[in-house]
Amino acid sequence: MSSLRVDNISARTGTTITIPSGNSLYAPGHIIQVVNTYLTAPFSQSITSGYTTYNDIPGLAATITPKNINSKIYMTVRWFGEYSPQSSAWSTIWGIKRNGSPIRTADQPGTLAVGIMNTFIGYYGNDADSTPESTFFDCYDTPASLSAVTYQVYLTGSASPTLYTNRCVNSTTSNADYERGTSSITLFEIAG
Repeated sequence: MSSLRVDNISARTGTTITIPSGNSLYAPGHIIQVVNTYLTAPFSQSITSGYTTYNDIPGLAATITPKNINSKIYMTVRWFGEYSPQSSAWSTIWGIKRNGSPIRTADQPGTLAVGIMNTFIGYYGNDADSTPESTFFDCYDTPASLSAVTYQVYLTGSASPTLYTNRCVNSTTSNADYERGTSSITLFEIAG
């Protein structure tokens, strides 16, 4: 493979440099593409406990096909919802799987559940109509691939709650004091 190293590239005539069709030029550190999954529908699911049990959050996944083998994938994850019972939020942790395998987790000493981020608890109490929980986290990955890569959000831990995504436990729609929200995952391919 050849390398061309220059300090500046200038057009021979005019001000436009043309890249031949089918070729690409990527400047390191620049965003090449963005993929986003945005969930608006409310749903619930049963979470299975176990420090090596990774419960996928349905639909909270995104697939990207990197355009450059040296790219990094920067991802942001945002979840809105509620736990039942609410106290089980203390015993869970969120993470990301790349093509089915957890990535970017903390080291796992013994039987601790490991991931990337915990859940934010806005209010402690058995209020199933309001006061939802949330989480937000980000991380980098270097898949070193030109094939499609799927990133899936998971929840793991020692609790077995019912998880309500994009809604509170009670699905009340007649009181303006209760909330509904959205969740998302966004992938940014950054040229390496």
